[in-house]
Amino acid sequence: MRQLLAFLLSACTLWTVLPDHLWAQQEQSIQTEGCGTVIGADVAQARDEALIAARVKAVESVATVHVDADTLVQNEMLLDAVVRTRATGLIKADRVLSEDRRSNGTLCVRIEAWVVPGAVQEKLPELISELSVVVLLAETNMSASNATGIVEGEVVQRLVEAGYRVFDPQRVQQLRRREIGEAARRGDQVAVSVFSHPPAVLPRRPPYSAHAPRRGDQEEVRRIGLRFLANIIVAGEVRAEFSQNNAGIVSAHARGELRVIETDTGRIIGSVARQGVRGFALSDDQAGRKALAEFGSQAVRGVLGQLDEHFRRKDRTIEVAIRGLADEAALARFKGFLQALRWVQDVQEQRFAPGESILRLTYPEKTVYLASRIAREPGFQVAHFDRNRVVVDVRR
Repeated sequence: MRQLLAFLLSACTLWTVLPDHLWAQQEQSIQTEGCGTVIGADVAQARDEALIAARVKAVESVATVHVDADTLVQNEMLLDAVVRTRATGLIKADRVLSEDRRSNGTLCVRIEAWVVPGAVQEKLPELISELSVVVLLAETNMSASNATGIVEGEVVQRLVEAGYRVFDPQRVQQLRRREIGEAARRGDQVAVSVFSHPPAVLPRRPPYSAHAPRRGDQEEVRRIGLRFLANIIVAGEVRAEFSQNNAGIVSAHARGELRVIETDTGRIIGSVARQGVRGFALSDDQAGRKALAEFGSQAVRGVLGQLDEHFRRKDRTIEVAIRGLADEAALARFKGFLQALRWVQDVQEQRFAPGESILRLTYPEKTVYLASRIAREPGFQVAHFDRNRVVVDVRR
């Protein structure tokens, strides 16, 4: 944990300095509390975690959406540094008001933070991951909501195997319940969206039309993307229904549609529909489950194909400059490291020089993710990055 924090605190140097007009915005004073668990006698780590949690709450309090706190860990990227440090301009300053060591093994810190709302709203969209996916599927088996999520499980598993970061409906619902609860305590009204319903009460018609997205749905898609810093939603509805009972052998058929939606635009980038997908068993429920499993197996292949095509169009060339390599063998090792990274392709050496060696590669994700991954590797320090270039120093 301390090693991670050390990187995150140093990573603040990677961010471009905010324009003067953002620094000039009037900051907002926020008081929040965060808690960390004391493991063994490591009070320092608990204090670090408490400060992080308090800063997250301060940033969230001025954001138009709640960012899922677990995303800070799951995405493994520089968003951590945005919240954990004050260097980006989201939090201009903070101070500890009180510290409380509690009998339940937690240490809680209350802080006052001066947050710049405009900087928060501007920075979050920049950090949406192209390769993170939220899965939102409504699934019924013989007219009953299927809580186990057979199709959903197949989709999530295959996406994870393909290298995507995936958030499932349970995480979305947890965040939504938290948002509703906090709004209720404030006395605010909360808009209800088709995307926030549990599958049991989703309307029969798929909630998001592939042909004519409603304005309210587009806004909720954007908000979900910001909550989880994910630019892809896989949404849809699947039903398994009774077909017939032939001498004790029950057959069922599954039908439905999965849609792949880009959250920053609301655009449907792909759609997979299947009807009459069969399942056979000795009971209605088991026949329906087998039909859903077969539907999931068929549909996810189409979804993955559409995502692959989508990201091939997003591939772009990034130049990686590395300074301080001892020799060409060291450059070859660095090239091998880059080639092993997920989604990195076509790594080419451009030149070797002790002062600065150059490589080029293709990458569909935002450069912040590549820079973050390089910086976590012992022996390397990222000095700077922008959309098309990363500058790396060899640690001595």
